[in-house]
Amino acid sequence: MTTTITKFRGGADDTATGVGGDSSGSSKLSVSQGSNLPQGMEGASLKAFRASIPVPTANDDGDNSTDTDMTMDDDTTTLTAATTTTTTTIEDAEPKAVVKDNAAAASAHNKKLANLKERTLPAVLMLGGLGLITYVFKEDGLMVLTLGLQAGMYQEMTSVIGGAFPYQFYKWWWFVTASIVFNGPRLFPWASTSLSALTYGMTVVGIIAAIVGFNWSNAQVDAFREFLRQAAISVLALLLVVAPSSYWISTLEEFGMKWVLLPVLLVIINDTMAYFFGITMGKHPLLPSISPKKTWEGFLGAGLSTIAVSLLGLFPSQQDALVVSIVVSLIGPFGGFLASVIKRAYNQKDFGALFPGHGGFVDRLDCQLFLAPFVFLYLSLTRESSSADDLLSSM
Repeated sequence: MTTTITKFRGGADDTATGVGGDSSGSSKLSVSQGSNLPQGMEGASLKAFRASIPVPTANDDGDNSTDTDMTMDDDTTTLTAATTTTTTTIEDAEPKAVVKDNAAAASAHNKKLANLKERTLPAVLMLGGLGLITYVFKEDGLMVLTLGLQAGMYQEMTSVIGGAFPYQFYKWWWFVTASIVFNGPRLFPWASTSLSALTYGMTVVGIIAAIVGFNWSNAQVDAFREFLRQAAISVLALLLVVAPSSYWISTLEEFGMKWVLLPVLLVIINDTMAYFFGITMGKHPLLPSISPKKTWEGFLGAGLSTIAVSLLGLFPSQQDALVVSIVVSLIGPFGGFLASVIKRAYNQKDFGALFPGHGGFVDRLDCQLFLAPFVFLYLSLTRESSSADDLLSSM
């Protein structure tokens, strides 16, 4: 954008006096003032005279270069104003703003791609480790892995919600008790009654030990409240991570390793594609107050990708593929949203830092935890129904 600024300049022998305008874009007029001004041209009259001089404007043909001579004759003095033109170029700020915005967008995009690369290697290592365990140790290896994951997730969840636990003994006492409650009957179905008696005894012993310990240490009200707070946090963590993950053991025992690995694979695909579509196409936030980086584009793209992969013949039937993949796509992400609520509530970015770019155990398994009970219940219902149908047809 070019703006023409017209200036009036007096003669070389005269003393210049500036009239009107400035260098920012308006015209500026200089009047030559001699030593013998007409009488009465001082003070207010001189100001009026200056104001009466018109500011040159552009010619009708659009040319901003203007040459004007104005003369006022008097008995004693002749005032001459000669115009000269000065052209100043004012750069438009808009292109600079656009370039700056584009640079910021490119920087954000590059950061997302770098984060994707950072996440890739740990993901490959995790999948490789899972494959090695299943190949070498089969179902038993997966059961032991599940027990280890339960302990890791419980530690992360209680640490994020509860912070430092003064009563570490009780924290892990409740974990062992709950692990027997949730996992025992699935691992040792022939001893379910004995396991129930054991967990009842462990619960009673834990409570009595806490009460006696308070009395022995002459504890005050604050200690009682802290104990109850820890107990409540422990129960919540057990319900969120140990209870649902115990269904992996049930599925392994009753339906085989395939029905654990296939849903796990679909959740990984869904999570990966949601991230991919989110960083490449995401523009509309899905739940901005819960998880600002999740987008509708990522959610829908991941859902379609998950369903497409499930139909490649991985499942025994198309019905199983569609049901599991749809639940993975629609319900699974809410495990991640619940984890986001907990992290935001306690101002934490991740539950842990074990896996670079991924966080901790809970960060990787939050969606899996929502899916594990569904897979077991779905198989139990559909396989029981099939067995009933077979029984009826044979009669």
